[in-house]
Amino acid sequence: MNISYRLADSDDVDALTEFWSENSGWDVIDSAEWKRRFASSPYGNAVVSVATDEETKKIIGQFIFIPVRIAVNGKEIKGYRPFAPILHQSLQTKFGIASLLTGQHPILKLYKKVADEMTKQGVSLIYMVPDPRWARILQAFPFMNTHKFPLWSYPLPLQEKIILPAGITVDKIKPSDPAIDQLWHHCSRVYSAAIVRNCKTMSWKILHGDYRIYAIRRDGEITGLFTTIYQMKDDQWLICDLVTRDKEESLSITLAAACNIIQEENNKLPSTPNHPNKIALLSTPAIEQVVKKMGFRQEDYHFTLAVHLLNEDGFDRGNISPEKWYVSAKD
Repeated sequence: MNISYRLADSDDVDALTEFWSENSGWDVIDSAEWKRRFASSPYGNAVVSVATDEETKKIIGQFIFIPVRIAVNGKEIKGYRPFAPILHQSLQTKFGIASLLTGQHPILKLYKKVADEMTKQGVSLIYMVPDPRWARILQAFPFMNTHKFPLWSYPLPLQEKIILPAGITVDKIKPSDPAIDQLWHHCSRVYSAAIVRNCKTMSWKILHGDYRIYAIRRDGEITGLFTTIYQMKDDQWLICDLVTRDKEESLSITLAAACNIIQEENNKLPSTPNHPNKIALLSTPAIEQVVKKMGFRQEDYHFTLAVHLLNEDGFDRGNISPEKWYVSAKD
């Protein structure tokens, strides 16, 4: 089979949804759902590379890249996050790890097609938090910088409610609340690099999962927020975004408030054999000391952050080294 590689356009949507439905193994979608997922992100339409059989002109592979913004010391730069590399079912066992390392695997060629185009357009980087099965392979690519972050957990139920300082209140917040943008304005320089977490990105996030967003306020002023999602298959509540004014006091209070709220939400769930028994989160070096102090324990599971630098936009490349980032398990 001779394979051609190109970027998809609007005329490909029907064929892409059909290919997804027949080969992804995740779900069946139509063109409306495709557009909801991939043509309405806060920063524009996804870029999709496709592989086609030169003889039949049929799609035999696709790779989706979602536009994102990353704050590097407060300065926003352009990036993309790869999502859902898919090969036709008949090819999924034909290409092995060796073809990835030699550069012949169709998924790698689909990736390079987009990376080359993004480099020409001045995009700064591509990042991903891949499935663990891909993580080891990515470490072998010279263009990809990687770092592993552990999963930490805290057992449920809590032995007792954590006492918060005077003046602290916690309440649900809508992703469109302007207070989120106000908080992000203060938080964007807290870490060397972090995915932008403002109203636009939070509104996008809740479209793709049952996330609950809570604001932490001190004397009425927002000082932090967190998102959490109940994961039945893992018997856990996952803390995702932690947006705080600093990496010390505000972070500690926000994490403590998250544990209290999750305990309350957990009490509302029906008692079942897979009732959540822990709170989990990805911990980066920047927050690890606070996580330890809270009593979380490291588990035998790691996430990998992979960063492919395409262009340097006047920022110190040391600031985007993966170990310097703040990322969550759902980034």
